[in-house]
Amino acid sequence: MEIFDVDAEDLAQRAAAEAMECSEDSDDNFESDREDDASVTGSAPAFSPPSLGVGSKRKWADLIAHPPPAPLPTAGAGPSHNQSPPPSLVPAVAEKDRQRTRRRKKRHAKREDEQAATGCTTKLHCATRTAAATRTAVSFDLDSEVAREPTAASGWVCLSDATLDGRREKASRELNKQPTLVPKSVKPTLQEVLELGFTYDAWDGRGQVVYVDRQGREIAVLCGQPRDDKWDADVAEAGAVLMKELSPQLSSLDSNLPSAAPKKKKRKKKAKRSARRGDHRAETIGVGMGNGRTEPGSFRNGDGDAAVLERLLSAPPFTRIAGFCKSILLNFAPRLHEYYEQTMDAIFERYPWLRRIFDRRVSVFPSCTFNFGPQTVTIPHLDLLNLAWGWCFITALGWFDPDLGGHLILWDLKRIVRFPPGSSIAIPSALLRHSNAAIQEAETRYSFTQFAAGGLFRFAQNGFALNESVRARLARMSAKERAEWAAAEAARFSEGLKMYNVHKID
Repeated sequence: MEIFDVDAEDLAQRAAAEAMECSEDSDDNFESDREDDASVTGSAPAFSPPSLGVGSKRKWADLIAHPPPAPLPTAGAGPSHNQSPPPSLVPAVAEKDRQRTRRRKKRHAKREDEQAATGCTTKLHCATRTAAATRTAVSFDLDSEVAREPTAASGWVCLSDATLDGRREKASRELNKQPTLVPKSVKPTLQEVLELGFTYDAWDGRGQVVYVDRQGREIAVLCGQPRDDKWDADVAEAGAVLMKELSPQLSSLDSNLPSAAPKKKKRKKKAKRSARRGDHRAETIGVGMGNGRTEPGSFRNGDGDAAVLERLLSAPPFTRIAGFCKSILLNFAPRLHEYYEQTMDAIFERYPWLRRIFDRRVSVFPSCTFNFGPQTVTIPHLDLLNLAWGWCFITALGWFDPDLGGHLILWDLKRIVRFPPGSSIAIPSALLRHSNAAIQEAETRYSFTQFAAGGLFRFAQNGFALNESVRARLARMSAKERAEWAAAEAARFSEGLKMYNVHKID
């Protein structure tokens, strides 16, 4: 008779493996939830190798394929024996694994049937979370003159800052006896904003909060984070570290380029700072339209800068952020998501040489900006070239105390929102003037924004043709024609607002 030499640790592993079979249904549910979370974030769940310690959940099939290492022979000891279980146990273990696989497939099929019965493409657990989000009423109306003034010249994009400031201040004065005075080129501290009487939202950066205007339209979403315990480490921290490591590889802002003609003066590189948003370093990549373009085109980046941006776009942290933001847009504004998706599909099919920043299954946005800071704190501004009623997703990254600074200031809503690293917020950035509260001197803050130019939608809607300039059209119109044209532009803006979900708050 052959005697098997089995130590105490091996016996404990066998007992643990058999005990796990009694609770495999609960384990399956946990794994299923992790798979669902991965589908929202656009990535697969992290894999961790099975443990060999006491109480491990490792199955017999794994132990057979990868047995624990045999102990080293000691002096005077006989030949070591095989520590694998008897071959007669292998078929029983394999049969249990097959049964577990069949049960899992049945559960997946049941969920798919339930999903199909609802007639909705949104996953059920996502729809449940969306419905459970906190809805907060704000004293702002997208039908008011304050909101409509930025789009007075076009139903697609907003007016220039110089024209807008006077009109919006006048409309605000007519709507409110004490309109909010928005400072220019200022980075106020948290305390300075609170002294203006703004409402403070102590958002935790994880849950979901929706701002609802007076008509019940859901105009902004504090998106939070996916249900992933490793999001902070694998996405927020990893994304900030990557931006910090790659930022030194960007081209210098103040160096000179040699001119082609030696007699001419040297010309400086194009500045990569936006005076309208702040003095931090910002790099944009993707496809846009406006500023004299006659058709959709890619934003220009030098070879070195383009390589840095491409590396960031292909990195898992930003792919996962983009996937999560897509799910938020789909869940909270499905009609707006469909409009983005159909328009971008049409443009990229018409111009196949243009490249998407992400796969269409990951994101519907054609453009994004990496704000490298190192202290990304914006001044009050509107993103005038974005789709007027479209959403812009902002993701905060870096190392700063969100209780002391980095807050998102929504001037028209008179709210200041705590904005922790790793969390995202969606706002109609062309309609709501916004900025950030100053951070501490030694802190670092980056941000990643996704957006779409309004000119892309106008170009596609016009049959892929460039409209005549507004000024040229108005110059030859009669008073009656101008009134009719203005009414048509207002109707277009109103149709865009209908793409928002409506949630009445009593």
